[in-house]
Amino acid sequence: MTPYFGKTPAGGSLTVFAPDKILLNRKAFGYPYYKDPISQQIMPEPETTTWTKVHKDYRVPWTEKERSAYKDWYRKQYKTNFDFLGYDIHHIRPRAYGGSNDPKNLIPIPRDFHKSTVSPWFTGYGAGDNPCTDEETE
Repeated sequence: MTPYFGKTPAGGSLTVFAPDKILLNRKAFGYPYYKDPISQQIMPEPETTTWTKVHKDYRVPWTEKERSAYKDWYRKQYKTNFDFLGYDIHHIRPRAYGGSNDPKNLIPIPRDFHKSTVSPWFTGYGAGDNPCTDEETE
C-alpha cells in the first residue's frame, strides 16, 4: 500500500502523482497549466521564483510590430491561419522580469485565461505588481 500523507487509505492502495517540485508564487498558488492546441506546446513554468524586475526603460518593446512578427512566425511555423481573436500572446518570462520576444518565450493563450489565471499568478510572484498587465491584447 502506498502511504498518503503518512496514512494508508482505507480499502487498498493509492497511486499519487507527485512531481519533484511544484512552483508556487508567494501566495502559495501553483503555476497554471496550459497546452496550446495548435503547437502542442505546454506553457512552461518559470525556472525560478527569484527573477528581478527590470526597469521599464530596459525592457524589450512589445508593440504591434513585435506582435505581428510573432503572429506571422506562428502561422508559418505551424502551418495555420490562426487569427488570434480572443487570444493574448503571453511572455513565459514576462518582459518585466527580463523576458524576450523570442518565439521560445511566447505562447498564445486565451485572453480570459490570461487575465483570470496567469496574470493573477504573477501578481503573487514578486512585489505584488502584475508584470503581465503591460502586455497589450490583440
